[in-house]
Amino acid sequence: MRAAAVARVQLARSSIRPVGIIGFGAYMVRTRDDIEAFDPNGVSIPMYRFLQIRTTIRPGATVGLGVELPNALGRLTMGAEARWHGLFDVGPGGVAMGNFATFTISVGFD
Repeated sequence: MRAAAVARVQLARSSIRPVGIIGFGAYMVRTRDDIEAFDPNGVSIPMYRFLQIRTTIRPGATVGLGVELPNALGRLTMGAEARWHGLFDVGPGGVAMGNFATFTISVGFD
C-alpha cells in the first residue's frame, strides 16, 4: 500500500501527452518470516517453529514517465507509465534503500 503526494506535469496539449511524475509518501511494508527447524532425520521440531508477521511504515519516493492518448477511443483516454519507487530505512547500520518498479496501462474518461 502506498500513500503519496504526486505532482503530474503535462508538457504539451496534443494527440499525445507526455507525463512526468515525481512524489514522496509513506509505504506500508508487510514482512512475514516463517522459520522452521528440523532434526537430523528431516522431521520438523514443533517447538522450534516461529511465525513472525510485521507491518511497518517506511518513507519513500517515486519518479516516473508516461504517455497519455486523450480521446483515443471516443471519450476514453488511454495511458501507460513506468515508475521507480525507493523506500528508505534508517537503522543502526545506517540508511538502507529498497528499490522496485511498477508499470501501468490505464483507461479513463476524458
